[in-house]
Amino acid sequence: MTKVAVVHDDLTQRGGAERVVLSLTRLFPDAPVFTTIYDSEATYPEFRDVDVRTTFLQHGPTGNPRALLPFYPAAIRSIDLSGYDLVVSSSSRFAHGVRVPDGYHLTYCYSPPRYLYQADGYFGPGGPVGHRTGKMLKPVLGM
Repeated sequence: MTKVAVVHDDLTQRGGAERVVLSLTRLFPDAPVFTTIYDSEATYPEFRDVDVRTTFLQHGPTGNPRALLPFYPAAIRSIDLSGYDLVVSSSSRFAHGVRVPDGYHLTYCYSPPRYLYQADGYFGPGGPVGHRTGKMLKPVLGM
């Protein structure tokens, strides 16, 4: 029997990427979903019936998950996928960088994140990340 896991950047909103992850859970009903942060109130209620496993970011500061952006690569790398024959990652940011030591890795990669091509609106005053956090993140992201 093939052991499958699904990996997604974060489950913190109701959007198209999250609908794709729900479709993957229907395709692979026994597969756990690994993600950096899970907010059951902010995303689709169907995830409450799924084995969602989070990283250390889940227990970090609450509020805007985008403010934790510099920590996402380490959080994704911390996911242990030993023993899985197939890992399907759903990613626009970091999930596709997950380490798969024992099996195959298939990535469904979305369009580039908006902060890469709309940085001023994203990190500026009134943007979703906020001006102060944006000023700190721009150097980290090479902007």
